[in-house]
Amino acid sequence: MEWSVGEAIRNIAGTIGVVVAALSLFTSVRITKRKQSADLILGGRNDKAFADGLRAIRESGRNRGIRELARPRHHNGEACMGIRYALNYLEAISVGIQAGIYDEEMFLRTFRFTVINIHQYAHPFIVELRAVLGDEGISAYREFEKMATTWAVGGRLRNRLRIL
Repeated sequence: MEWSVGEAIRNIAGTIGVVVAALSLFTSVRITKRKQSADLILGGRNDKAFADGLRAIRESGRNRGIRELARPRHHNGEACMGIRYALNYLEAISVGIQAGIYDEEMFLRTFRFTVINIHQYAHPFIVELRAVLGDEGISAYREFEKMATTWAVGGRLRNRLRIL
């Protein structure tokens, strides 16, 4: 089969067009992921309930009373609800990172110390909450714990080839 110069140029142009389209798609996905991450990071800084929850974790963790707050008599209390709100928020971030929705590097640079620190304070609460909830609470905050322990040793949740 013989190709003319015109056909060769047309095939090369078509191939280049496909490559440019693929690169544009990858770039668009990456930018969207970073924008969503930035929106969540900035939203978290302005979220009073999240800030109050983090404060409750730190204060209760420092005075060693955080385990008690996981017990049923405290479930409707302000401190317990704040702690659970903050942990749910961090759990959602971890799940989003693992699903490829959020950019892990942005969260790592912004929240690494906070996540590791909060995990240390909240761990007794999480353990007690799982015990109180029994079988239905066995997986409570597992993804948050995975994120905190992975980041604490310098690892990443998404260790795949980073195309996106």
